[in-house]
Amino acid sequence: MLLNMKDVSFTYNQTTAPVLTNVSLTLSKGEWVAVAGQNGSGKSTLAKLLSGQLLPSSGSLTLDGEALGQLELRRRCGYVFQNPDHQFVGATIWDDLAFGLENYTVSREDMLEKINTYATLFDLQDLLDKAPHQLSGGQKQRAALAGMMVLEPEVIILDEATSMLDPKGREDVWQALQLVRKQGVTIVMITHDMEEACLADRLVVIHQGSIKVDGRPADVFDLRELMQETALTPPFSVEIQHGLADEGLLLKDRCHNEEELVEQLCNYHLTT
Repeated sequence: MLLNMKDVSFTYNQTTAPVLTNVSLTLSKGEWVAVAGQNGSGKSTLAKLLSGQLLPSSGSLTLDGEALGQLELRRRCGYVFQNPDHQFVGATIWDDLAFGLENYTVSREDMLEKINTYATLFDLQDLLDKAPHQLSGGQKQRAALAGMMVLEPEVIILDEATSMLDPKGREDVWQALQLVRKQGVTIVMITHDMEEACLADRLVVIHQGSIKVDGRPADVFDLRELMQETALTPPFSVEIQHGLADEGLLLKDRCHNEEELVEQLCNYHLTT
């Protein structure tokens, strides 16, 4: 267990109701966890608590058994904004990658090595001299991820980081996240997109400030009453499977995307 949230509640001020109430959540090293819920359910507040930007009103939040509020522990958690323009501080992408390292007083030799490593990893070598506004949406989010990864955090929290992107931009970010995962980093992804949630190891559904369910995405999507209660729409491939099951057509295996669904339907037709 890397990150442990136990009975955490959070209120922005004493005159308002709690945004989160008695939330418990554990994250292991290298896990990919998707967090979904309606607007106002508490997803973004949860993300800010996990990254150490906010401290719990009650309950505990620990990283390797130590309180996450300590500055040296917060450095081990990176946060990627929904709008990457809110994250950039440098005049160029190179300046932006260097900014955090300079603040951590990393030696110039090590700084140059790290910038080169992560610029190569995220395919940014030809963009280092570009200003952020010259990049496409997908390139900006890749640069934002590189800006976090160059600090080598153990956990990265993405707050709807693909919601403003076109399909090409989303694909860029997905490929970048696969690279992040290979580094053994724990990924927490706040999302409205259930197609994205399919790719996670776990799907956590928050509703009215509490966790309603925490399980494998395929198992969560099968909870049809919960999906209706929380106003979440399962992926198209899952909805089709539910409709077919209602008509008595049960596929051999669960399908997680449209390609798998088409393949199974073709196989079903060939064998019947």
